[in-house]
Amino acid sequence: MIGLANVVRVLRKQRDEAQFEIDRLHRTIQALPDRAGRGRRPGMPKRHMSKAARKRIADAQRARRARVQGRGGG
Repeated sequence: MIGLANVVRVLRKQRDEAQFEIDRLHRTIQALPDRAGRGRRPGMPKRHMSKAARKRIADAQRARRARVQGRGGG
């Protein structure tokens, strides 16, 4: 059963290497600031867009889609 013993040894080594990599990634994530990836700083108020601004953006997007689809649109 030397072959089986070698397989078990290799699998344990791979498991240990995977655990080491997981631990390394965990430490890296812990070192990052809390706000990473949130898009805004904590404590800052959210920005709100007026209805008029949303309408202008929607109208512009509709016009772009119409031009791409060949319907004119402005």
